[in-house]
Amino acid sequence: MKTSGVFFLRGRPCSSLINSRTSEQLHGWVLSLGERTSARGVACFTAIWPGPEADRFMKEHPQLRAGDCLSLDLDRLHATGNELRGFVTRCELAPPRWPEPPHTEGAERAVGTTAAHAPQSSAGPIH
Repeated sequence: MKTSGVFFLRGRPCSSLINSRTSEQLHGWVLSLGERTSARGVACFTAIWPGPEADRFMKEHPQLRAGDCLSLDLDRLHATGNELRGFVTRCELAPPRWPEPPHTEGAERAVGTTAAHAPQSSAGPIH
């Protein structure tokens, strides 16, 4: 199974030796990730990224920490011991803040206008 999207780091990436399909050990990285699933929910899982491409990315971005967002493609998703795991096939830093949609400014004005014309309570002002 494959997936892609923007995920946030739940901690710093960890360097690790990873067993390959041929039983040899490769150097790689383990990423503890989260994905917002609703207004209150976060799904947590682990991504494994072996090989020189992962090492190169981690050397270029030594400042990665919890809360940073990554745009990832993941392959071979599977459940292991009540945990979801997958292997990274593509990784890019996501921007620190997504650009605001063009309609945001008008929406803020509409909210301010609506609040300014809201009916007063019959009980009078609260002091």
